[in-house]
Amino acid sequence: METSAAGLEPEQPASGSKPVATGPEYRRLLDYWRALARQGRVSVEKLDGDMIAARWPYAMLLRVPPGGIVDIIQVFAPACDANGTGAETGVCAQNPFARDQASQISSWVLQVAQDAVGCHQPSRHQETFYQAGRARCLLAELLPCHVEGDRAAYLLLHLQDA
Repeated sequence: METSAAGLEPEQPASGSKPVATGPEYRRLLDYWRALARQGRVSVEKLDGDMIAARWPYAMLLRVPPGGIVDIIQVFAPACDANGTGAETGVCAQNPFARDQASQISSWVLQVAQDAVGCHQPSRHQETFYQAGRARCLLAELLPCHVEGDRAAYLLLHLQDA
């Protein structure tokens, strides 16, 4: 923390100024994952949940134990108010599961995650769904992760409109 010229009090940022962002800017979640990846996986402990929620809202961390079923460990949801709006206009209303009344998307996500277990490479899957009479094409990106000492497979999943 910097101090004023007199050395007595910390300097306060100028009114209305934004804090300076530190670290590299990642355009895609895959780029972020690649920056952290070692031997084809990322340690879950290294994931920055706040950054993921802000840049890739509704990404999920999944856990699949050997021979087990997919478990959602964390949803990286952006901070939303009661009206469903967040820091970025409309980001809270973009939850890919929001209109998944027949669980089509949910079932597909669980299946592609189960299929990706054991793969040490990122994978992408695309599917078209029909909601309220309209076609919606989604792209699922699955990125392998791990937790030291846990034999379960971990996947960082991001859904986006294709």
